[in-house]
Amino acid sequence: MNIRIVFWDFVANFSLTIVVAAIVTFLWSLIANGSGKIDWETSFVLALVLATVLASRKSQELKGK
Repeated sequence: MNIRIVFWDFVANFSLTIVVAAIVTFLWSLIANGSGKIDWETSFVLALVLATVLASRKSQELKGK
């Protein structure tokens, strides 16, 4: 298993997820409350969980080959 591939996969998934989650929470807050605030806690937790799950899945795929 190549740990670099898994690490960079984690970083890429984390970065993409935190950006998308921040945009979604901003738009949700803007539409629902009229106060465009980003919920950083939710964005960070979601990015951490999804990046971990997707990186571990990539690790399992690499072990299978």
